[in-house]
Amino acid sequence: MPSSRLEGLHKLTPRERLRLLVNMGWIPAQWAGEAGGEAGLLHHVSLQHLDLISENVVGVHSAPLSIVPNLVLNGRELLIPFCTEEPSVVAACSKAALLTRGSGGVTVTAYPRRALAQLLVRAPEGFVGLPGPSDLEQLRVSLATVAAKEHPRWDAAGGRVVALSARELNNMGSPFASLDILFDPGDAMGANLAAQLADLLAGLLNASSWTPICPIVSNHPTSRSFCASVRIAEAHLESPGVPGNAVANRIVDLSRWASCDPVRCTTHNKGVLNGVEALMRALNQDTRAVAASLFSWTLRNGHQQPLVEWHWEEGTLIGSFAASIPCGSVGGTGAFMPLTPLLHTMGGIRSAGDMEALAAAAGLLQNLGALLALATDGILAGHMKLHARKHGA
Repeated sequence: MPSSRLEGLHKLTPRERLRLLVNMGWIPAQWAGEAGGEAGLLHHVSLQHLDLISENVVGVHSAPLSIVPNLVLNGRELLIPFCTEEPSVVAACSKAALLTRGSGGVTVTAYPRRALAQLLVRAPEGFVGLPGPSDLEQLRVSLATVAAKEHPRWDAAGGRVVALSARELNNMGSPFASLDILFDPGDAMGANLAAQLADLLAGLLNASSWTPICPIVSNHPTSRSFCASVRIAEAHLESPGVPGNAVANRIVDLSRWASCDPVRCTTHNKGVLNGVEALMRALNQDTRAVAASLFSWTLRNGHQQPLVEWHWEEGTLIGSFAASIPCGSVGGTGAFMPLTPLLHTMGGIRSAGDMEALAAAAGLLQNLGALLALATDGILAGHMKLHARKHGA
């Protein structure tokens, strides 16, 4: 894998950047072509192709596709594709990635990925309680058997129904319950599969006294599926006129501010989304599902919490980001877009877990970039300079 350290990338023209990526081995030569159509990175998709993907298509709404260099993720040199109109997002993440290289880059630990489906049911007459554990387990086994037959490729890839639970919904005016299906989505995001599993469960209930009402996917996170972290030595944090330990202490103070003030926490977390969503847009993932999941995660303890937290320990600044980001390396719109294989190669994406790890790194580094600016020159210095370029100033 070539180095992700692309010094001076921001000073080049777009075509010069493409030639650099070709020369360093990041992309094949044909993607730097100027022929248009699907032959070049600057012109990669046709209107006819888009009409097959969406509804009532009348044109293409473009956003810049940028590259965040300098990333080392779990020891691998990677580039992060960003689709965003905000130049300071790309610049801040690139600077943060460079800052972490000297301390080993970003480390992401993966946990089992899980997705959730729901089936709303109406309780029978004379309802006295929810199904017991043995009844739910028997129903889960039946669902797993049917699902394996209906979706053999998912089953062969290791997908499975993990658990089935029931929750009484007390505020609906009638005895309703939600049957929640926890499952392993494999390398897919799992939204379509979730709705299908819930529908299969409804079929199993038709002969019983429970009345199925509505099968649906849930974007609510069930548990963390990754933990991303960075450890930055004091010496690497020095800024002109500001010692490294002072920079670190300011970042920790800003992190504490977000922890105790929901007004500040909202913007703190929005900065994390700046990085995560820019990557998800580039990879044609469901950015709405990502935002919904991360917002729910911030409220997991009943009040809004920061997605990324920082603390200072024996001369080292430590940042961490643990959550769940729904995404898929197979299926969805991304599977139909010509750029997908190339962007997956740049980001080292071989599975949904790899994609989630890259998104975690993007969110963590974006937060670091923002807090670093606030702790040193202030957020406006670089932000407004990049904005001024749009207007020829």
